Amino acid sequence: MNWFSDFVNKFNLRPETGFEIGNPMNTRREVSVTVNKYTGELEGLPTEWKNLLNTQLTKDEQNKNPEAAIQAVKYSMHVATKETDNFVKPLLFDSSPLFSHYETPGEEIDPIFESLYNKTTTIDLPSIPESKLLSAIEQKPRKALTDEEVYSQLRKICKSAEPKDRYVTQKEVGKGASGSVFIALDKNKKSTVAIKVMNMDTQPSKESLINEIKVMKNFSHPNLVNFLESYFIDTPWKRQLWVVMEYMSAGALTDVVLETVMKEHQIAYVTREVVKGLKFLHDKGVIHRDIKSDNVLLGIDGSVKVTDFGFCANINDNEKRQTVVGTPYWMSPEIVTRKKYGKKVDIWSLGIMVIEMIDGEPPYLNETPFRAAYLIAANGRPPFKTSTISPTLRNFIDAALEVNVDKRASSKDLLNHEFLTVSGEAKSIVPLIMAVQRIKSLQKF
Repeated sequence: MNWFSDFVNKFNLRPETGFEIGNPMNTRREVSVTVNKYTGELEGLPTEWKNLLNTQLTKDEQNKNPEAAIQAVKYSMHVATKETDNFVKPLLFDSSPLFSHYETPGEEIDPIFESLYNKTTTIDLPSIPESKLLSAIEQKPRKALTDEEVYSQLRKICKSAEPKDRYVTQKEVGKGASGSVFIALDKNKKSTVAIKVMNMDTQPSKESLINEIKVMKNFSHPNLVNFLESYFIDTPWKRQLWVVMEYMSAGALTDVVLETVMKEHQIAYVTREVVKGLKFLHDKGVIHRDIKSDNVLLGIDGSVKVTDFGFCANINDNEKRQTVVGTPYWMSPEIVTRKKYGKKVDIWSLGIMVIEMIDGEPPYLNETPFRAAYLIAANGRPPFKTSTISPTLRNFIDAALEVNVDKRASSKDLLNHEFLTVSGEAKSIVPLIMAVQRIKSLQKF
Protein backbone atom coordinates (compact mmCIF):
# COMPACT_ATOMS: atom_id res chain seq x y z
CA MET A 1 0.00 0.00 0.00
CA ASN A 2 1.34 3.42 -0.98
CA TRP A 3 0.72 5.63 2.04
CA PHE A 4 1.91 8.65 0.07
CA SER A 5 -0.99 8.16 -2.34
CA ASP A 6 -3.34 8.44 0.61
CA PHE A 7 -1.29 11.40 1.84
CA VAL A 8 -1.93 13.18 -1.44
CA ASN A 9 -5.58 12.29 -1.74
CA LYS A 10 -6.57 12.95 1.86
CA PHE A 11 -4.09 15.35 3.42
CA ASN A 12 -6.23 18.28 2.40
CA LEU A 13 -9.57 18.65 0.67
CA ARG A 14 -11.38 21.56 -0.85
CA PRO A 15 -13.69 23.44 1.52
CA GLU A 16 -17.30 22.48 1.87
CA THR A 17 -19.66 24.51 -0.27
CA GLY A 18 -21.81 27.23 1.21
CA PHE A 19 -19.22 28.91 3.47
CA GLU A 20 -19.10 32.39 1.93
CA ILE A 21 -21.16 35.01 3.72
CA GLY A 22 -23.74 36.46 1.38
CA ASN A 23 -24.46 33.20 -0.40
CA PRO A 24 -27.83 31.59 0.32
CA MET A 25 -27.50 29.06 3.13
CA ASN A 26 -31.02 27.68 3.27
CA THR A 27 -31.72 26.65 -0.31
CA ARG A 28 -32.35 23.04 0.62
CA ARG A 29 -35.18 20.96 -0.78
CA GLU A 30 -37.84 20.12 1.77
CA VAL A 31 -38.53 16.39 2.03
CA SER A 32 -41.36 14.98 4.13
CA VAL A 33 -40.79 11.32 5.01
CA THR A 34 -43.29 9.31 7.03
CA VAL A 35 -43.62 5.73 8.19
CA ASN A 36 -46.79 3.96 7.08
CA LYS A 37 -48.32 2.76 10.34
CA TYR A 38 -49.86 -0.26 8.63
CA THR A 39 -46.97 -1.50 6.49
CA GLY A 40 -44.03 0.04 8.35
CA GLU A 41 -42.61 1.27 5.04
CA LEU A 42 -41.07 4.68 4.40
CA GLU A 43 -43.22 6.97 2.29
CA GLY A 44 -42.46 10.28 0.60
CA LEU A 45 -38.92 9.38 -0.43
CA PRO A 46 -37.46 11.02 -3.55
CA THR A 47 -37.08 8.52 -6.37
CA GLU A 48 -33.27 8.51 -6.23
CA TRP A 49 -33.37 7.81 -2.48
CA LYS A 50 -35.87 4.99 -2.94
CA ASN A 51 -33.78 3.40 -5.69
CA LEU A 52 -30.64 3.57 -3.57
CA LEU A 53 -32.38 2.05 -0.56
CA ASN A 54 -33.86 -0.80 -2.57
CA THR A 55 -30.51 -1.74 -4.12
CA GLN A 56 -28.60 -1.68 -0.82
CA LEU A 57 -31.06 -2.77 1.88
CA THR A 58 -33.76 -5.39 2.16
CA LYS A 59 -37.30 -4.29 2.92
CA ASP A 60 -36.93 -5.84 6.35
CA GLU A 61 -33.81 -3.76 7.07
CA GLN A 62 -35.56 -0.59 5.89
CA ASN A 63 -38.62 -1.26 8.02
CA LYS A 64 -36.67 -2.42 11.06
CA ASN A 65 -34.66 0.79 11.34
CA PRO A 66 -36.00 3.51 9.02
CA GLU A 67 -33.94 6.28 10.60
CA ALA A 68 -30.69 4.37 10.03
CA ALA A 69 -31.77 3.68 6.45
CA ILE A 70 -32.38 7.36 5.74
CA GLN A 71 -29.14 8.37 7.42
CA ALA A 72 -27.26 5.94 5.18
CA VAL A 73 -28.92 7.52 2.13
CA LYS A 74 -28.01 11.00 3.34
CA TYR A 75 -24.42 9.93 3.90
CA SER A 76 -24.15 8.42 0.42
CA MET A 77 -25.77 11.43 -1.25
CA HIS A 78 -23.46 13.74 0.67
CA VAL A 79 -20.35 11.86 -0.41
CA ALA A 80 -21.58 11.69 -4.01
CA THR A 81 -21.76 15.48 -4.22
CA LYS A 82 -18.13 15.96 -3.15
CA GLU A 83 -15.57 16.97 -5.74
CA THR A 84 -13.17 14.23 -6.74
CA ASP A 85 -9.96 16.19 -7.23
CA ASN A 86 -9.21 16.83 -3.57
CA PHE A 87 -5.61 17.85 -3.20
CA VAL A 88 -6.07 20.73 -0.79
CA LYS A 89 -8.61 21.11 1.98
CA PRO A 90 -8.24 23.65 4.76
CA LEU A 91 -8.29 23.05 8.45
CA LEU A 92 -11.70 24.21 9.66
CA PHE A 93 -12.01 26.54 12.62
CA ASP A 94 -14.96 27.21 14.88
CA SER A 95 -13.88 30.82 15.36
CA SER A 96 -16.95 32.14 13.60
CA PRO A 97 -20.62 31.32 14.21
CA LEU A 98 -20.80 30.50 10.51
CA PHE A 99 -18.65 27.45 11.10
CA SER A 100 -20.46 26.27 14.23
CA HIS A 101 -23.31 24.89 12.18
CA TYR A 102 -23.98 25.03 8.51
CA GLU A 103 -25.94 23.36 5.78
CA THR A 104 -24.76 22.59 2.29
CA PRO A 105 -26.99 24.31 -0.28
CA GLY A 106 -29.44 21.91 -1.86
CA GLU A 107 -28.83 19.23 0.76
CA GLU A 108 -31.57 17.45 2.72
CA ILE A 109 -30.67 17.57 6.41
CA ASP A 110 -32.17 16.22 9.62
CA PRO A 111 -35.51 18.11 9.55
CA ILE A 112 -36.86 15.32 7.33
CA PHE A 113 -37.22 13.38 10.57
CA GLU A 114 -39.62 15.93 12.06
CA SER A 115 -42.56 14.00 10.66
CA LEU A 116 -41.15 10.79 12.10
CA TYR A 117 -39.97 11.92 15.51
CA ASN A 118 -41.45 15.41 15.91
CA LYS A 119 -38.06 16.97 16.55
CA THR A 120 -35.40 18.95 14.76
CA THR A 121 -31.66 18.68 15.15
CA THR A 122 -30.84 21.98 13.45
CA ILE A 123 -29.47 23.98 16.38
CA ASP A 124 -27.89 27.40 16.62
CA LEU A 125 -24.62 26.89 18.44
CA PRO A 126 -22.52 29.55 20.18
CA SER A 127 -19.20 30.61 18.73
CA ILE A 128 -15.95 29.98 20.60
CA PRO A 129 -14.97 32.72 23.07
CA GLU A 130 -11.91 34.53 21.74
CA SER A 131 -10.00 33.84 24.97
CA LYS A 132 -10.15 30.12 24.28
CA LEU A 133 -8.95 30.17 20.70
CA LEU A 134 -5.51 28.89 19.84
CA SER A 135 -3.14 31.82 19.86
CA ALA A 136 -2.04 30.87 16.36
CA ILE A 137 -5.53 31.18 14.91
CA GLU A 138 -7.04 34.44 13.79
CA GLN A 139 -10.79 34.74 13.63
CA LYS A 140 -12.03 34.20 10.09
CA PRO A 141 -12.73 37.58 8.51
CA ARG A 142 -16.27 38.26 7.45
CA LYS A 143 -15.06 39.21 4.01
CA ALA A 144 -12.88 36.81 2.08
CA LEU A 145 -9.34 37.98 1.44
CA THR A 146 -8.33 38.87 -2.06
CA ASP A 147 -5.56 36.84 -3.67
CA GLU A 148 -3.10 39.67 -3.16
CA GLU A 149 -4.02 39.91 0.54
CA VAL A 150 -3.43 36.16 0.86
CA TYR A 151 -0.06 36.47 -0.84
CA SER A 152 0.87 39.37 1.44
CA GLN A 153 0.19 37.26 4.54
CA LEU A 154 2.02 34.25 3.11
CA ARG A 155 5.07 36.44 2.55
CA LYS A 156 5.02 37.26 6.26
CA ILE A 157 4.67 33.72 7.62
CA CYS A 158 6.70 31.75 5.06
CA LYS A 159 10.35 31.87 4.10
CA SER A 160 11.12 33.72 0.89
CA ALA A 161 14.40 31.95 0.09
CA GLU A 162 14.72 29.51 -2.79
CA PRO A 163 13.80 26.10 -1.28
CA LYS A 164 15.85 24.25 -3.89
CA ASP A 165 18.98 25.70 -2.30
CA ARG A 166 18.27 23.43 0.68
CA TYR A 167 16.08 20.62 -0.62
CA VAL A 168 16.69 18.25 -3.50
CA THR A 169 13.46 16.63 -4.67
CA GLN A 170 14.15 12.97 -5.34
CA LYS A 171 10.86 11.38 -6.25
CA GLU A 172 7.34 12.57 -7.00
CA VAL A 173 5.05 10.29 -5.05
CA GLY A 174 1.71 11.94 -5.72
CA LYS A 175 0.06 14.54 -7.90
CA GLY A 176 -3.16 16.54 -7.96
CA ALA A 177 -4.53 19.31 -10.16
CA SER A 178 -3.08 21.96 -7.86
CA GLY A 179 0.19 20.43 -6.73
CA SER A 180 2.45 17.48 -6.01
CA VAL A 181 4.08 15.61 -3.12
CA PHE A 182 7.77 14.75 -3.21
CA ILE A 183 10.30 12.85 -1.17
CA ALA A 184 13.27 15.20 -0.84
CA LEU A 185 16.74 15.38 0.68
CA ASP A 186 17.49 18.10 3.21
CA LYS A 187 21.07 19.02 2.26
CA ASN A 188 21.67 20.81 5.56
CA LYS A 189 20.66 17.96 7.86
CA LYS A 190 21.33 15.09 5.45
CA SER A 191 17.84 13.78 6.15
CA THR A 192 14.76 12.86 4.13
CA VAL A 193 11.61 14.98 4.23
CA ALA A 194 8.21 15.06 2.54
CA ILE A 195 7.31 18.23 0.63
CA LYS A 196 3.97 19.43 -0.69
CA VAL A 197 4.44 21.82 -3.59
CA MET A 198 1.25 23.75 -4.28
CA ASN A 199 0.63 25.92 -7.32
CA MET A 200 -1.16 28.96 -5.94
CA ASP A 201 -2.76 29.93 -9.26
CA THR A 202 -4.80 26.71 -9.24
CA GLN A 203 -5.48 26.62 -5.49
CA PRO A 204 -9.28 26.63 -4.87
CA SER A 205 -8.99 27.90 -1.28
CA LYS A 206 -5.91 30.07 -0.94
CA GLU A 207 -6.99 31.85 2.25
CA SER A 208 -7.31 28.62 4.23
CA LEU A 209 -3.61 27.92 3.79
CA ILE A 210 -2.73 30.87 6.01
CA ASN A 211 -4.45 29.42 9.08
CA GLU A 212 -3.23 25.92 8.28
CA ILE A 213 0.41 27.02 8.29
CA LYS A 214 -0.03 29.08 11.47
CA VAL A 215 -1.60 26.16 13.28
CA MET A 216 0.87 23.54 12.10
CA LYS A 217 3.77 25.73 13.18
CA ASN A 218 2.43 25.48 16.73
CA PHE A 219 1.61 21.78 16.66
CA SER A 220 4.87 20.05 17.45
CA HIS A 221 4.58 16.72 19.27
CA PRO A 222 6.53 13.43 19.22
CA ASN A 223 3.41 11.56 18.10
CA LEU A 224 2.40 13.87 15.26
CA VAL A 225 3.95 14.06 11.80
CA ASN A 226 5.35 17.52 12.30
CA PHE A 227 5.47 20.57 10.08
CA LEU A 228 9.07 21.68 9.54
CA GLU A 229 8.90 24.88 7.51
CA SER A 230 7.25 26.56 4.54
CA TYR A 231 8.38 28.64 1.57
CA PHE A 232 6.40 31.05 -0.58
CA ILE A 233 7.84 31.50 -4.05
CA ASP A 234 6.42 34.68 -5.55
CA THR A 235 7.79 35.60 -8.96
CA PRO A 236 6.18 37.02 -12.12
CA TRP A 237 6.23 33.57 -13.70
CA LYS A 238 5.57 31.31 -10.70
CA ARG A 239 3.67 31.36 -7.40
CA GLN A 240 4.22 28.24 -5.30
CA LEU A 241 3.82 27.27 -1.68
CA TRP A 242 6.24 24.61 -0.39
CA VAL A 243 5.27 22.87 2.86
CA VAL A 244 8.01 20.69 4.35
CA MET A 245 6.94 17.85 6.66
CA GLU A 246 8.58 14.97 8.50
CA TYR A 247 9.07 11.82 6.45
CA MET A 248 8.22 8.47 8.03
CA SER A 249 10.23 5.87 6.18
CA ALA A 250 8.39 2.73 7.34
CA GLY A 251 5.05 3.82 5.90
CA ALA A 252 1.57 3.35 7.29
CA LEU A 253 0.44 1.12 10.14
CA THR A 254 -1.93 -0.43 7.57
CA ASP A 255 0.95 -2.42 6.09
CA VAL A 256 1.73 -3.96 9.48
CA VAL A 257 -1.96 -4.66 10.10
CA LEU A 258 -2.35 -6.43 6.75
CA GLU A 259 0.91 -8.38 6.65
CA THR A 260 1.56 -9.41 10.26
CA VAL A 261 -0.18 -10.65 13.39
CA MET A 262 0.19 -8.19 16.24
CA LYS A 263 0.49 -9.29 19.85
CA GLU A 264 -1.32 -7.43 22.59
CA HIS A 265 1.74 -5.64 23.94
CA GLN A 266 2.47 -4.39 20.41
CA ILE A 267 -1.13 -3.26 19.97
CA ALA A 268 -0.91 -1.54 23.34
CA TYR A 269 2.27 0.30 22.33
CA VAL A 270 0.88 1.62 19.04
CA THR A 271 -2.40 2.55 20.71
CA ARG A 272 -0.64 4.38 23.53
CA GLU A 273 1.40 6.46 21.10
CA VAL A 274 -1.68 7.37 19.05
CA VAL A 275 -3.63 8.30 22.18
CA LYS A 276 -0.77 10.57 23.28
CA GLY A 277 -0.97 12.35 19.93
CA LEU A 278 -4.75 12.60 20.20
CA LYS A 279 -4.61 13.98 23.72
CA PHE A 280 -2.26 16.71 22.50
CA LEU A 281 -4.69 17.62 19.70
CA HIS A 282 -7.71 17.46 21.99
CA ASP A 283 -6.01 19.60 24.63
CA LYS A 284 -5.43 22.17 21.88
CA GLY A 285 -9.11 22.06 20.97
CA VAL A 286 -8.68 20.06 17.77
CA ILE A 287 -10.40 16.92 16.55
CA HIS A 288 -8.74 14.82 13.86
CA ARG A 289 -11.87 13.20 12.34
CA ASP A 290 -10.11 10.49 10.33
CA ILE A 291 -8.18 8.25 12.72
CA LYS A 292 -7.40 4.89 11.11
CA SER A 293 -4.34 2.78 10.36
CA ASP A 294 -3.73 4.59 7.04
CA ASN A 295 -3.19 7.83 8.97
CA VAL A 296 -0.77 6.40 11.52
CA LEU A 297 2.78 6.40 10.16
CA LEU A 298 5.76 4.44 11.44
CA GLY A 299 9.47 5.12 11.60
CA ILE A 300 11.99 2.38 10.97
CA ASP A 301 12.88 2.72 14.67
CA GLY A 302 9.32 1.92 15.72
CA SER A 303 8.20 5.49 16.29
CA VAL A 304 4.48 6.11 15.80
CA LYS A 305 2.98 9.36 14.52
CA VAL A 306 -0.49 10.54 13.53
CA THR A 307 -0.80 12.29 10.17
CA ASP A 308 -3.43 13.70 7.79
CA PHE A 309 -4.28 17.00 9.42
CA GLY A 310 -6.25 18.10 6.40
CA PHE A 311 -9.22 16.50 8.15
CA CYS A 312 -8.59 18.25 11.47
CA ALA A 313 -11.07 20.79 12.82
CA ASN A 314 -10.56 23.26 15.62
CA ILE A 315 -13.28 22.86 18.20
CA ASN A 316 -13.99 24.24 21.66
CA ASP A 317 -15.22 22.05 24.52
CA ASN A 318 -18.64 23.68 24.21
CA GLU A 319 -18.80 23.46 20.45
CA LYS A 320 -19.97 20.64 18.23
CA ARG A 321 -19.57 19.93 14.50
CA GLN A 322 -22.09 18.58 12.07
CA THR A 323 -20.03 18.02 8.92
CA VAL A 324 -19.68 14.52 7.50
CA VAL A 325 -16.01 13.71 7.03
CA GLY A 326 -13.71 10.76 7.44
CA THR A 327 -13.95 7.16 6.27
CA PRO A 328 -17.26 5.31 6.86
CA TYR A 329 -15.85 2.11 8.34
CA TRP A 330 -14.15 4.08 11.11
CA MET A 331 -16.96 6.61 11.64
CA SER A 332 -18.74 7.01 14.95
CA PRO A 333 -22.54 6.73 15.09
CA GLU A 334 -22.91 10.46 15.77
CA ILE A 335 -21.04 11.31 12.56
CA VAL A 336 -22.91 8.79 10.40
CA THR A 337 -26.24 10.06 11.75
CA ARG A 338 -25.06 13.65 11.29
CA LYS A 339 -25.60 14.71 14.86
CA LYS A 340 -23.55 17.26 16.75
CA TYR A 341 -20.19 15.80 17.62
CA GLY A 342 -16.98 16.58 19.47
CA LYS A 343 -13.57 15.18 20.24
CA LYS A 344 -14.84 11.73 21.18
CA VAL A 345 -15.41 10.85 17.53
CA ASP A 346 -11.64 10.30 17.49
CA ILE A 347 -11.94 7.89 20.41
CA TRP A 348 -14.51 5.80 18.52
CA SER A 349 -12.26 5.70 15.45
CA LEU A 350 -9.36 4.69 17.67
CA GLY A 351 -11.45 1.79 18.99
CA ILE A 352 -12.12 0.67 15.41
CA MET A 353 -8.40 0.95 14.66
CA VAL A 354 -7.66 -1.32 17.63
CA ILE A 355 -10.04 -3.86 16.10
CA GLU A 356 -8.08 -3.43 12.85
CA MET A 357 -4.90 -4.42 14.68
CA ILE A 358 -6.65 -7.45 16.16
CA ASP A 359 -8.60 -8.69 13.13
CA GLY A 360 -6.53 -7.29 10.28
CA GLU A 361 -9.41 -5.10 9.08
CA PRO A 362 -12.15 -2.87 10.50
CA PRO A 363 -15.70 -4.18 10.95
CA TYR A 364 -17.95 -4.09 7.88
CA LEU A 365 -15.02 -3.66 5.47
CA ASN A 366 -16.59 -6.20 3.12
CA GLU A 367 -19.83 -4.20 3.05
CA THR A 368 -20.45 -1.30 0.70
CA PRO A 369 -19.95 2.15 2.27
CA PHE A 370 -23.73 2.59 2.17
CA ARG A 371 -24.39 -0.61 4.09
CA ALA A 372 -21.55 0.16 6.49
CA ALA A 373 -23.15 3.53 7.25
CA TYR A 374 -26.51 1.81 7.78
CA LEU A 375 -25.05 -0.84 10.09
CA ILE A 376 -23.19 1.74 12.17
CA ALA A 377 -26.34 3.87 12.48
CA ALA A 378 -28.51 0.86 13.26
CA ASN A 379 -26.24 -1.22 15.50
CA GLY A 380 -23.86 1.21 17.16
CA ARG A 381 -20.96 -0.80 18.60
CA PRO A 382 -19.78 -3.21 15.87
CA PRO A 383 -18.81 -6.87 16.30
CA PHE A 384 -15.31 -8.16 15.67
CA LYS A 385 -13.99 -11.57 14.72
CA THR A 386 -11.30 -12.48 17.25
CA SER A 387 -12.62 -13.78 20.55
CA THR A 388 -9.32 -14.72 22.18
CA ILE A 389 -8.34 -11.39 23.65
CA SER A 390 -7.61 -10.42 27.23
CA PRO A 391 -10.33 -8.92 29.46
CA THR A 392 -8.34 -5.68 29.74
CA LEU A 393 -8.15 -5.29 25.95
CA ARG A 394 -11.87 -6.03 25.61
CA ASN A 395 -12.60 -3.47 28.33
CA PHE A 396 -10.46 -0.90 26.51
CA ILE A 397 -12.41 -1.46 23.28
CA ASP A 398 -15.69 -1.20 25.19
CA ALA A 399 -14.59 2.12 26.68
CA ALA A 400 -13.67 3.51 23.25
CA LEU A 401 -16.75 2.15 21.44
CA GLU A 402 -19.37 3.32 23.90
CA VAL A 403 -22.31 4.58 21.82
CA ASN A 404 -23.35 7.06 24.51
CA VAL A 405 -20.91 9.91 23.92
CA ASP A 406 -21.14 11.12 27.53
CA LYS A 407 -20.04 7.69 28.74
CA ARG A 408 -17.37 7.18 26.09
CA ALA A 409 -13.81 7.50 27.40
CA SER A 410 -11.72 10.56 26.69
CA SER A 411 -8.11 10.49 25.48
CA LYS A 412 -7.05 11.27 29.06
CA ASP A 413 -9.14 8.35 30.37
CA LEU A 414 -7.60 5.95 27.87
CA LEU A 415 -4.03 6.97 28.70
CA ASN A 416 -4.73 5.81 32.25
CA HIS A 417 -6.39 2.56 31.16
CA GLU A 418 -4.95 -0.69 32.47
CA PHE A 419 -4.51 -2.11 28.97
CA LEU A 420 -1.87 0.46 28.09
CA THR A 421 0.23 -0.58 31.09
CA VAL A 422 1.20 -3.75 29.17
CA SER A 423 2.59 -1.62 26.37
CA GLY A 424 5.96 -2.49 24.94
CA GLU A 425 8.43 0.09 23.67
CA ALA A 426 9.26 1.25 20.15
CA LYS A 427 11.58 -1.68 19.61
CA SER A 428 8.67 -4.08 20.20
CA ILE A 429 7.19 -3.35 16.75
CA VAL A 430 10.49 -3.16 14.85
CA PRO A 431 10.33 -6.91 13.96
CA LEU A 432 6.89 -6.31 12.43
CA ILE A 433 8.19 -3.35 10.43
CA MET A 434 11.17 -5.36 9.20
CA ALA A 435 8.87 -8.23 8.21
CA VAL A 436 6.79 -5.82 6.12
CA GLN A 437 9.94 -4.42 4.52
CA ARG A 438 11.04 -7.94 3.52
CA ILE A 439 7.62 -8.71 2.06
CA LYS A 440 7.68 -5.49 0.04
CA SER A 441 11.16 -6.22 -1.28
CA LEU A 442 10.07 -9.68 -2.40
CA GLN A 443 7.01 -8.24 -4.14
CA LYS A 444 9.28 -6.14 -6.36
CA PHE A 445 10.62 -9.25 -8.05
